[in-house]
Amino acid sequence: MSTLRIPTPNPSLIERGVELDALRSAARGGGGVVVLEAAAGLGKTVLLDEGAALAAATGWLVRRAAPSPLERAMPFGVLRALLEAPTREHPGVASGAATAAGELLLDGVSGHRDVLTMAHSVLWLCSGLAVRRPLALVVDDAQWADEASLGVLAYLARRIEDLPLLLLVGTRASCDLLRLVGGVRAAAVLHPAPLSAAGAARLARRVVPELSGPVCRDLHRAAGGVPWLLSELARGELSPAAQDVVRLRLAELSLAHRTVAEALAVVGEDVSPHVLAAVAGVDVGELAAAFDELTSAGLVRDERFVAALVRDGIASDLGRGAREALHRAAAFALAAAGAEPRVVAAHLLECAPAADPEVTRWLVAAADPPRAATAGGESDAAVPHDTLDETGEAGTRDAGRRGNSADGLVSGAQRCGAASAPRADEAVAYLRRALEEGAPGDDRGALLAALGVAAFDAGLPEACGWLFAAADEGGVRTADVVGRLAVYGVVAGDSDAVLDAFLDEPGEHARQIALRPGTDSVRLAHRAWAALGRRDPAAPRLALGALADGRLLAEADARRAYELCARVLVVTGHAAAGEAIAALREAATTVRMRAAATNLAADHALRRGHLLEAEALSRTALAFPAPFRDGALALLVHALAERGDHEGAQATLRAATRESSPGTDAPGGPAGRVAGAQAMGAPSDAGAAAASVRVARAPGAWAGGAPGGAGAAVTRELGGADAVFVRARARDARSLDAARARLAIAEGDFASALDHVGDGVLGALALAHLGRRDEAARVAEAALAEAEQLASPAQVAAALHARAVAEPDAERRIALCERGLALEPGGLEAVRLRLELGAALAYVGRRVEARDALRPALADGDAFGATPLSERARRELVATGLRPRQAAIEGTAALTPRQRQICELAAVGKGNRVIAHELFLSIKTVETHLAAGYRKLGVNTRAELAAELAQAA
Repeated sequence: MSTLRIPTPNPSLIERGVELDALRSAARGGGGVVVLEAAAGLGKTVLLDEGAALAAATGWLVRRAAPSPLERAMPFGVLRALLEAPTREHPGVASGAATAAGELLLDGVSGHRDVLTMAHSVLWLCSGLAVRRPLALVVDDAQWADEASLGVLAYLARRIEDLPLLLLVGTRASCDLLRLVGGVRAAAVLHPAPLSAAGAARLARRVVPELSGPVCRDLHRAAGGVPWLLSELARGELSPAAQDVVRLRLAELSLAHRTVAEALAVVGEDVSPHVLAAVAGVDVGELAAAFDELTSAGLVRDERFVAALVRDGIASDLGRGAREALHRAAAFALAAAGAEPRVVAAHLLECAPAADPEVTRWLVAAADPPRAATAGGESDAAVPHDTLDETGEAGTRDAGRRGNSADGLVSGAQRCGAASAPRADEAVAYLRRALEEGAPGDDRGALLAALGVAAFDAGLPEACGWLFAAADEGGVRTADVVGRLAVYGVVAGDSDAVLDAFLDEPGEHARQIALRPGTDSVRLAHRAWAALGRRDPAAPRLALGALADGRLLAEADARRAYELCARVLVVTGHAAAGEAIAALREAATTVRMRAAATNLAADHALRRGHLLEAEALSRTALAFPAPFRDGALALLVHALAERGDHEGAQATLRAATRESSPGTDAPGGPAGRVAGAQAMGAPSDAGAAAASVRVARAPGAWAGGAPGGAGAAVTRELGGADAVFVRARARDARSLDAARARLAIAEGDFASALDHVGDGVLGALALAHLGRRDEAARVAEAALAEAEQLASPAQVAAALHARAVAEPDAERRIALCERGLALEPGGLEAVRLRLELGAALAYVGRRVEARDALRPALADGDAFGATPLSERARRELVATGLRPRQAAIEGTAALTPRQRQICELAAVGKGNRVIAHELFLSIKTVETHLAAGYRKLGVNTRAELAAELAQAA
């Protein structure tokens, strides 16, 4: 208890007019009793402060007491807090009938223990004090006051009319003696209510002025109208003062009930009473009383914390040791109650490693849902899988308990990855913590393997380091591990994965295919890829033959066979490419599968001339982690260049350059990858990038090697998780060079184009525009020979176009273009050929025929969104003496490709924010295009927009 300061009047209380009027009337009317009874947090203390300030301003001598639960057993404790100081200042008042009160207040003891005698004596004491100055007694938290003091206050309340005495009392709950205080004729008993929605909005906007109405209403509902809580929710965090309030209210509880509050903050509010009681260390029957106390303290409502901020404040005040002890107790209480492994593991993640095998088992079970039923013991799912024999060929062997554990864990991690990317992220967290546990008997190799597989499927760059450590340090070379290592270009022994590892080395890739007899679908897929590299027209036939086996799609997350087949079909322009990509996108469950499918779809769209679709898909692909982007940047730059958005393409390239610049410590950058490898014990030497390529490409590297042999050498030479990305970066660099060359040609910077690409179609075009026609013709002829060898109509058409541009003779140029168009290549190649054909026909005076070629070029260029090509077609038509159609100023024909795309999305009910997210645009850009579309179509609503587009379709 303490005597508190006297505050100044507060004019800003919200919806407390009745209470303030009662306090003002009592202070100015010469005395009275005001009792404020309400739940914790409704502002009783603030109102008592206001009453004390009003009394002080009117000339009253104000004395305050604020008892605590510890003082309930101290007789007359509140009385002492109120009257000791003024009695010592004026000892003369403690005489006569006030002697008993004077002995208590001046000497601390009194021979009169009965309440009635003491109450009468206190009445005379107050009368003596009031002669000099009227007396105001203020008692806050009266529910904690001792019974003797409450009896005296009840007696004073009944004699209040005889004295200039003001009695202000605040309490959370009433009792018989407090009812006696408020039951006198002169008393006003008030019950401050929660704030209304309007009052809550006023208070919230004092904290955050710009809050909207709906947000204020949500805050009102969440806070239940409790003023202090509403202010904290509006602020978004507990202020130091509010944190002190929570601490004080916890301190008022008994130790057992405070432990219940702390356990509830840690274990959560949705657990069973038995689990909560076990974590708190109390009997389950004690919980009802604990919740009653917590509710009275204003911390809990309906057995849940009044706000997450309160829960978090209680949890954050716990020391690290206490918090970990509660999390560990929660984990094992939940486990005993049959909770899911993921629920148990969520608490174990908050505990420091303790070398506990039980912890490891639960964490592994959480990462592998099918094993949950056997988390406490051996898993029935842990059966032998295909492993590798000493020659590196697939076979079945008795790997013992270690092999079974590795297979089971890896398969579980793979299933977690198959569920969804966030689920794979969870599996990584559980398995990483299990690895850190370091319990006796833990199979470190199996844990590393499972961790690497889960991280790979989640698209995390650290996956490479963990897979390395599993294969090298742990000796785990299951198909799941080596297959994923092969995606990084590392040979680890599996016969099929070796084929993946040598994709970028045509000679070695072909040799590895030749070493493997048979014609199973995986080998057939790799033969298709090798045939594409040789420009063999059999490539699409081989790819289709491999795709007939459904196993390729089922194993697409660990093998690249399906992806290779789909890519062959895309590159060759086969009609089945779209169907193959659609199947992969539908079946994709891991990050790598989704990334591969998105990249393929973007490439396919670009080759067909669907530029907006290609742009959107390539932007989506760029959002995937490295190294799964696989040329997405090049596709985006190419699409932007074809659309004529040169500034956007250059900005994209600049952003990519900044991202990949040396020293960038992004999560997916070299520093992040090396750190991820080192964290799990994978060897790392960032300076060994050159050696990494040499060792990784060495024939037979890792193939069947024992731990510490060739595998160890590869790991050491690879420089941890960094250098395995060299090949992916090299592939991307080649694709990006071609895209840069395409952009340079579009911008008219042909010399720069030659710096990026010196041969092929783009090299021939750059040379031709520089006037080096003979060189251009030779390069174009070589490109044409390769294209004809592959028999891809689109590639042959592109080469014929380049050869036509390099051809000085107009008649021969016409023949080349007609030869290309006869192939019906479609897409932008057909537009380019028609443009070149139209220009050549016009040059030789065949203007009518020229117009016949240029009109469809103009229409297709507009439809594809290839602005540079359509503008050239319009210029060429003007040169023939024909006034081409003017750009429409209204109707669907007036819409640009981007406007039409946005209008179509809006017409199906998508909001501007969703459209912006889907197309990687700003909301402002979407609004601008949509407004233009509304104006051109003469509509005002999305419903009218949908009707207009449907009518024009």
